[in-house]
Amino acid sequence: MGNEPGSASAIVPRILLVEDSDDLRTLMVLVLESEGYCVDAVATAREALELLNRCPYDLLLSDYALPGHTGAWLVRQALERRLVGRDSAIIITAHPNPADTAGVPVVRKPLDFESFLRYVRVLLE
Repeated sequence: MGNEPGSASAIVPRILLVEDSDDLRTLMVLVLESEGYCVDAVATAREALELLNRCPYDLLLSDYALPGHTGAWLVRQALERRLVGRDSAIIITAHPNPADTAGVPVVRKPLDFESFLRYVRVLLE
């Protein structure tokens, strides 16, 4: 089929989603997977850093307000360790003034999923 040698199969982008709200994390995974993305999802920055150290991701989507460390902390760690590129991370937040986002794009909650998906597609192209 599509994975046979010599066949033209599309590489599925891998996304790491970090969101501490179980309901929102589940919804975001469903939406992203319905678009054909391979998604791993965790609830904390520490869990995300462990996954980033184990395997590569094409995009890091992180909530800003996480237990223990902020999403900005996570992105800084991932950038310093060269686990993601500056154009491969998005911080998602309802926080009115997220601090120290290191020039990483910030998407506001509540999410407009149509706009959010367009933005994800642009970053993954």
